[in-house]
Amino acid sequence: MRAQLGLFIAPISSRFRDLMGDRMHGNMARGGLAVVTVVMMAIPCWAQQASKELAKKSLEDLMNIEVTSVSKTPQPLARSAAAIYVITQEDIQRSGATSVPELLRMVPGLDVAQIDSSTWAISSRGFNSQYANKMLVLVDGRIVYSPSFSGVVWDEQDLVLEDIERIEVIRGPGATLWGSNAVNGVINIITKKAQDTQGGLLSVKAGNEEDIETTTQYGGKAADKGYYRIFAKYFDREASATAAGEDAEDGWHMTHAGFRSDWELSKRDSLTVQGDFFSGRENHTIPFVVSLQPIVSGQFDVPFEAAGGNLLGRWNHVFSPRSAATLQVYFDDSDRDQSIVSEHRHSTDIDFQDHIALGNRHDLVWGIGYRYEEDRLPGSLSLSFSPVNSSLSRYSSFVQDDISLVPNRLRVMLGTRLEHDPYTGFNVQPDFRVFWSPTKNQSIWGAVSRPERTPSRADIGVRFILSAFPGPGGIPTAVTSYGNPGLDNEHVVSFQMGYRFQLRDSLSLDITAYHSRYSQLSTAEPQAPFIETDPMPPHLSIPVVSANAMGGTTDGVELESSWQVKNWWKVAGGYTWLHMDIHDQVTGNPSNVAYVQSTNPQHQVNFRSYVNLPKNLQWDTMMYYVGLLPGNLVSTYAVASYTRLDTRVAWRFKERGEVSFTGQNLLQPRHIEFASSQVSGSSLVKRSFYVGFSWHF
Repeated sequence: MRAQLGLFIAPISSRFRDLMGDRMHGNMARGGLAVVTVVMMAIPCWAQQASKELAKKSLEDLMNIEVTSVSKTPQPLARSAAAIYVITQEDIQRSGATSVPELLRMVPGLDVAQIDSSTWAISSRGFNSQYANKMLVLVDGRIVYSPSFSGVVWDEQDLVLEDIERIEVIRGPGATLWGSNAVNGVINIITKKAQDTQGGLLSVKAGNEEDIETTTQYGGKAADKGYYRIFAKYFDREASATAAGEDAEDGWHMTHAGFRSDWELSKRDSLTVQGDFFSGRENHTIPFVVSLQPIVSGQFDVPFEAAGGNLLGRWNHVFSPRSAATLQVYFDDSDRDQSIVSEHRHSTDIDFQDHIALGNRHDLVWGIGYRYEEDRLPGSLSLSFSPVNSSLSRYSSFVQDDISLVPNRLRVMLGTRLEHDPYTGFNVQPDFRVFWSPTKNQSIWGAVSRPERTPSRADIGVRFILSAFPGPGGIPTAVTSYGNPGLDNEHVVSFQMGYRFQLRDSLSLDITAYHSRYSQLSTAEPQAPFIETDPMPPHLSIPVVSANAMGGTTDGVELESSWQVKNWWKVAGGYTWLHMDIHDQVTGNPSNVAYVQSTNPQHQVNFRSYVNLPKNLQWDTMMYYVGLLPGNLVSTYAVASYTRLDTRVAWRFKERGEVSFTGQNLLQPRHIEFASSQVSGSSLVKRSFYVGFSWHF
């Protein structure tokens, strides 16, 4: 759902802006005290006896991890001309997280906020909401961006965390390679090959919020040319909390099963076939209008069911050591049934990519793609779509040339994407990058990009009653948001510069600064009232219509660092600063601006400590500080800044088993993280504990 719906309903509470500085300093002080306490506790009275088992990868190894999200071809992270962060399998294991959104908290530059038990707002470089529409997310090359509401439905992205090889997160544009809507970032989740997950896995977690989570998996060999794995997972999670400290009506459970197989068909051909299937039931507290005569509206507890699956095939062919091609085809099916609106969607995606090395200087990647989407969106009095059924096709092509000007020192990357969108026609998204390595341990890069965000079904054809009340003479009156079939793409011109430095194998530093200029941002603009007879009964409609009326700039700095303090102790952390200067370019409507500028904190800090203790023990600590979100016209109260502290203690035994204890949100019994969702009511994240057991056999 578009984030701007209903922005003018209530006046903004400006006093929270005045308090922003004081609250931030107070929480930073408490957060700093927590960090100092953790560090002091980790200082080793047992240092001489510490385990000699080190982290699996040194910092030098981490900088040389091959990433594919920046150029669609493998290249060392240290030589990537982008603000990229990699969550490794070791990070996943030692984080204590039970979901992908929880893992993303550690990425500098990402804003991760939990709305209720199963709903998240995740964005990069501003514009956060439940349906953050400027972040593209992929799982093994499969796009999981919702074309109905924009953004990502995070409750459907349930994965076996042990099977994730790495998560590559690009902050900043990635549209040239990955397509429209990769405006402010790309999250690329890459799972392990089947040959890397041989044998069995049994994993169980249980706690006060994580009632139960179980995973059973087995991997084997198929004939002489293939490997496979199959898995089944189930979890049941408790409800979050209300402001009064009681349980909210948002508990949920899900069953997830799937498989992956990898085949070496010949010396030049390989094939991957994989699929996932899920089914679950959730509860949400949703504000909506039930009836116009009599008028019945409010917050209602709404259960709904979600189910779906996907099947993906990817064929790789090596023509020569300097040329290779990939053909990927996948089918995606999703059904979400609830009383306010349901979604039934079927998608087919075909993508071809060719990689060619031309001479000693040119590394060329090009590709073409086609996507077909068919959906049915039956609604209700409160929320409906026109038309209910739709069939849409999208076409795309891209090319990027990585040109080596000075071998191993200076490179230039030129690329562009041409897409045809069913709503707005053709668009061109160019990208220019330069990479310079003055020394072996230093690199400087810069980029200029022009990505675009295309409209969704909700932007074009939604009808959403925001509120209802008796009007003049008792006539039912509804404030209603309407889509706009003439809505255009949102445009961005982004400038970035980054610096990386590595001191031997003990310390690394990565700094990125950016400036982005936005135009034609989507807004909700009030229009003249009119009498409406469909839906019945006849009522006075006060319309709010989508428009491309907003623009402005964002500026920011993202800092991340890792330090191998001792062979048994590693720390990592990051800091993010964001400044948004947004304005309504057409009507001067302040409500749109107030909403956008109040959904992201100006300051964020994260800190992680990994300690290897004697006797195969591990002690890991994670701290996150998130700055204040000031009040806006949807949420008239601010979301206070908070510091979150998590810790995990684990014992590994017999090289195959692990027992762990994890505590999350330890500094307060509950706290709110986001308060301005139009589709799900916000609740509070509670303090939680769980015990985990895993066994590889």
